[in-house]
Amino acid sequence: MDKKTLDRLIEKIDIDGPLIEGMGECCFEWKGCVDDKGRPRFFYNGTGGLARRAFYEAIIESALPDGVQVMAICRNPKCMNPAHLFAATEHDAHALAGYSNLSPNGIVNLRKVMGETGISAEELAVTFRLSEPLMLRVVAG
Repeated sequence: MDKKTLDRLIEKIDIDGPLIEGMGECCFEWKGCVDDKGRPRFFYNGTGGLARRAFYEAIIESALPDGVQVMAICRNPKCMNPAHLFAATEHDAHALAGYSNLSPNGIVNLRKVMGETGISAEELAVTFRLSEPLMLRVVAG
């Protein structure tokens, strides 16, 4: 993504978004257009796509493979805060969508359980049927 396009994308991000309980930083909310599911959309290179993916790829300076989605750990569909974003396989994305206990408050509780019991991220990953790298990202924050 060229600098002009990245600047245009960044102009649509409000860094003074809401603070979600359990998250250390506020959300950076998307001010541009969204799709019918409320997900940020961004048009560049003659086509439209998901703004989170475009932003994440610009940050990591690499294209994500097909089948990988960019999600926000805060569960705010408009959040663009790089500290809240992570890449997940379709399997992980679907698994996360089904677990309300992986909400921000649930994640705080998972971290507490890990600290008090010594259960590992690997064991939690098996329990929640998520990949270990994703569970590590979830509990690390």
